[in-house]
Amino acid sequence: MSKAVNASDPKYSKLTIGVCPDQWGVWFPDDSKQMEPRRAWREMAEAGFEVIETGPYGYFPTDPEELQKWCDEYGVRVVAGTGWGVLHKQEAWETTLESFRAIAETHAAVGAEYIVHLPPALPRRQDLGVDR
Repeated sequence: MSKAVNASDPKYSKLTIGVCPDQWGVWFPDDSKQMEPRRAWREMAEAGFEVIETGPYGYFPTDPEELQKWCDEYGVRVVAGTGWGVLHKQEAWETTLESFRAIAETHAAVGAEYIVHLPPALPRRQDLGVDR
């Protein structure tokens, strides 16, 4: 459920539980082993979630107007996007910054306030195997 079950208890009254695509088996913007993005979004909404972190940038629409249409259609609010990037190596910073700016522009346009940073520890997984 997207809201605390016992919302009458003051300690839970402001609790909101959101969802992200990795809970639907989505880890990459494009992978033939993942479900179609519209289906994942619809299923998350049907499961009762009202708040979403969009997961890997590029899986869901990167055009703010299209992303807003999906939000409106399913009654879901985007609170964050996710980016992979290296923060501790100067030679990687330009690429990381470019990626995070794109995420910020798309997501801020639909009201999101956060970006989730993930280090690129798992750049690919094939058949649930791990490269690194």
